[in-house]
Amino acid sequence: MKFLTKEHWSKLNAEQTINKGICFENLVKKLLIAEFGKAVFQGTRDSWDGSKDFYYYSQQKKYWAECKNYASNINLKVLASTLIMAQLSEIDTILYYSYSAINVNTKAKLLLNANKKGKNIYFYDDTVLEQKILQYWDCIGEEFFPELLKENMQFEKLECNYETKCLLYGNPLDLETTIEGYEIKHLTLFKMFEMDICIINRENSSNKVTFGFKKLAQLKSQFDVFPEHMFKSKTEIILAPYEGKIIRLWLIPIKENCTMPNPYINDRQIGLPKNVEFKALEFRHSERLIGQSYEQYLSNFKKNVLFDAFQLKIGVFYGNSGTGKSKLFQECLNCSKVNGYDIVDFGSLNNSKNVLSVQDFIQRLLIAIYNISLDMLEEIIITLKFQENNDSLIKKQPEYCMLADIFSVTNDLDMQNWVSQYLDIIILRLAKCKFLIAIDNVQFFNNDIIDLLDSICTKLVITKPCNTKFLLTFNLDYIKKDSKVSQLLSKYTANSSLTYTEHITGFKSSEECYEFLQESFAIGEVFQKTDIENIAKNLNRNPFYLEQMIYWLQEKQVLEQRKNSYKIKNDILFKHLIRNIPNTVYDILLERWNYYQRNSESELEKTIILFSAIHLYNELTKRDIDELNISWDIVTELERMGFVTVEDTFYYVNVKFRHDLIDKFFAKMYQAFSKKTIDYENEMNIMLRSNDARYYLGKLYNEENESLLSNTQISEILSLHIDSRLSYEFYLLIFEKILTNFEYNYSENKIICISNIYQVIVFIHDILGNNIMQKSVDKLFHKLKNVHELFSCIEYGKLLLYISEAYDSMGKYQEAVQLIKDYKEKAFGNQNEKLLSLEQQKLISQIYNRLHVYSRHQVSMPLENKIIMDYLNKSSQIADAIQDAVMQYVNYSDRGYLYYNLPLSDENHVNTILYWQEACNIYEKGNAEAKYINYLRKKTQLALLAGDSKKAVQDAEKGLEEIVISPYAYQQTFFKWWFYHALAEAYLLCYKSENAENIEKSLERACFYSDLLESNKKFYYLQLKAVYMYYLGRYDDAIELNSEAIRLIESSNYRLKIASIKKQLIENEAVFSSILEEPQNKLYSQIHTTDGLFNLPCM
Repeated sequence: MKFLTKEHWSKLNAEQTINKGICFENLVKKLLIAEFGKAVFQGTRDSWDGSKDFYYYSQQKKYWAECKNYASNINLKVLASTLIMAQLSEIDTILYYSYSAINVNTKAKLLLNANKKGKNIYFYDDTVLEQKILQYWDCIGEEFFPELLKENMQFEKLECNYETKCLLYGNPLDLETTIEGYEIKHLTLFKMFEMDICIINRENSSNKVTFGFKKLAQLKSQFDVFPEHMFKSKTEIILAPYEGKIIRLWLIPIKENCTMPNPYINDRQIGLPKNVEFKALEFRHSERLIGQSYEQYLSNFKKNVLFDAFQLKIGVFYGNSGTGKSKLFQECLNCSKVNGYDIVDFGSLNNSKNVLSVQDFIQRLLIAIYNISLDMLEEIIITLKFQENNDSLIKKQPEYCMLADIFSVTNDLDMQNWVSQYLDIIILRLAKCKFLIAIDNVQFFNNDIIDLLDSICTKLVITKPCNTKFLLTFNLDYIKKDSKVSQLLSKYTANSSLTYTEHITGFKSSEECYEFLQESFAIGEVFQKTDIENIAKNLNRNPFYLEQMIYWLQEKQVLEQRKNSYKIKNDILFKHLIRNIPNTVYDILLERWNYYQRNSESELEKTIILFSAIHLYNELTKRDIDELNISWDIVTELERMGFVTVEDTFYYVNVKFRHDLIDKFFAKMYQAFSKKTIDYENEMNIMLRSNDARYYLGKLYNEENESLLSNTQISEILSLHIDSRLSYEFYLLIFEKILTNFEYNYSENKIICISNIYQVIVFIHDILGNNIMQKSVDKLFHKLKNVHELFSCIEYGKLLLYISEAYDSMGKYQEAVQLIKDYKEKAFGNQNEKLLSLEQQKLISQIYNRLHVYSRHQVSMPLENKIIMDYLNKSSQIADAIQDAVMQYVNYSDRGYLYYNLPLSDENHVNTILYWQEACNIYEKGNAEAKYINYLRKKTQLALLAGDSKKAVQDAEKGLEEIVISPYAYQQTFFKWWFYHALAEAYLLCYKSENAENIEKSLERACFYSDLLESNKKFYYLQLKAVYMYYLGRYDDAIELNSEAIRLIESSNYRLKIASIKKQLIENEAVFSSILEEPQNKLYSQIHTTDGLFNLPCM
């Protein structure tokens, strides 16, 4: 201060020996009375640190005045908690009164966050406070500074009567640092950053300033800018007395080595943060969306999600690895920021250190939506304890208790109680504020978080208006059938009024592939049109595959980089390689990895350790890499080659795989991949992380404990939620340990031992796929080949039935038959089946039924095959004898299927209806509740066979409803696949244009579940879609879809169906091609349109 110097303030505080701040608080109180009038502001109680503030609540406005009598400059941490309190208490305006100067960087960050929350902040610090005291000197100065005369204190006109600060932020506010923000260290090509200009009026009068940029042409050639109208030479800004304003701008560098633009106020340059540099990239690694289809997805996301201000909207993108979901996700975040949304991004948090718990998820959500740090939460807890919940302000704000209580949760029950008590408060906060909750790769969250996420969305749906939106991506490669995440995906993709959904499959055309390569690698005229068409076809138009191809060509020495583009070094070799590009990304990565190994032999061992550690921990910090004693030069080279990506900020340096497909490649390339890190850590006597996955993998790899894993321990391990990235290694390792410990565990408890084997085989099949399951089963049978007493264990029979079902789904019908046939002979031999126990007879009945089903899949006319029919008859005899209603139902159902594929001209086709009606009668008598969903399927099929469109629609809709709520629902994904096909078929039985929307939705869901199941029966969907296209008058589309269905069925190994389906499709094709409007004399299918034009599939 100029006049009210340190000596005067020392005299002011001299009378107080305990709390030097009391006189300053009294001075502030007098200022408030002078400014706002008497009896307006009330003082708070003394807080835990002995200070007192003032508040004023009216119906129109809520003010808070903060008093800080500090001798030195005040930093952000001292003041930020007041901003948090303002959010919790719905305060509109904060007045900071401070004897010492408040750091301008602190002011800027507080103003930025206040701006986002619609709050106003005024700073009365240092000389501004002095001016304020002089303004009301008559009622304040003479009382507090009697030795000074006002006439001796005259302020000169300031040369610069405002303060400015420029802040640069990279990613959305980091959830750990909140108000401190996420200041950028590097500019990265195509990566958006935020520039926030703070302007604070230091005068007690209005102030007009001009804001702008110079060299605008250069700026706009180097950056995409938002909002564009703010990027001009001069924009007039009006500031009220002592007002601070924030100008929020967003920029995306679109050229390498661009120059950071300098903003100007009144033609004075605002200083930029120091040490921000452009991160030069030898390869571009484009993060930008390229291609018309992706641009359309982004446009649709804005229109259907961001621009709906009234209700909850959810954007959902799903697809396989490498198709561009994450890039699309990032672009959606960018446009959300530009459109005023605060981003709550959970994308980078998935499994980075530990598997996220519900408590972790909620803590991060609270930190983000309240912009509150862990330090501030600790202060809230201290305040609550000090006030003992008696302060009226605290009692009015349940958010205080909510934030404090989340840290007292110690177990699942506490967490459930916390959610029950406080979730509605979070819902109201989300509804009121403009957040985008963004989760990339939802499938990595555990079931408890999936349930919580669903609960939050369900509550927000009925809360209007709702300003918060969601953006979710799902990677189908990591989703297990019928899992919680599978159910969440199917639920939200089914509701088009709530959700905007896209199945991301890659680029739609070779032109888009070319655009991508040009933008990402500046390929110039390297590729001819025919080259691009071949490449697009061979690599499935997958962005990641295309990117890897460029690296591969460069490493083959046929492409070289010159300045900012690529040139061909060897035309002949180039043409040869283009014609012989590896068809899978695994093969491309294998050749690239072999290239690295040949050229980096000295670093190879450390490189593999680095990859293993990234695989185990998901990402590594610079400190982790130093602890592993790995040279940073290795990381730099791997980043250059596109194997890893480095995120380098002021707060941390993180290294992770550039793509999950690279992680997958190395996990398959090196068996026991994580063991390399675990062994290395043991050797170095370190452990980078301590989490469940690391603990149990360490335990499983500990060779000294090979015989110590009991049945109970294995059951415990199998109950863990394991990061999907580690599942390949984890479940195969458990499987190996089960085999190693088999003799001991089998002797201890046969049932638990076999149950554990059953469970791990299910995991391997569901998560790792058919081929890995087959190899595991081969190992299992080799291990158990001499354990003859296994055949007396019913649980072993059930295990073999599961494996046989898997064989059948893989088209290995003979193997399926032989497996359970051998089991039956060894387990029961020639025993009189009537003398077996009830459980054994139930199992035998199942075995005969499955022998019948697997055998009939191999022949075209099972009714004429005595052996196949004998299997079904024997199953029926046993089921009838023991009154097993479930198997009686199943057998009648399977008898009906024998006639289901007969042509309409065969009079025996009526047996389908007779047997299925009998199956329904059995179900309705009771004791077959387990078949409830199948029963609803039968009812739908019977309605379709009867040509009753209305009833078929009702029954199919009932089936879809009960799948979600029935305790007897099973194989949910399969049955949703079936019922949506049946629903579309029911509407097409008797086509009416008013049902077009329902047909389209049913077909869309049928296609969705085909993708989710990776179904080899997509010809059903195509047959239905072709018929629908015909009724819409889109005859060319109908012909194309029908032809694709014919190609699929001809390549199918589903021999029972091939002839009948192909006949149906050929008959339909005749109508499509001739545009007939007259009914055909005799259609093949038992289910057909009531106008007599088309066959519909017997599914």
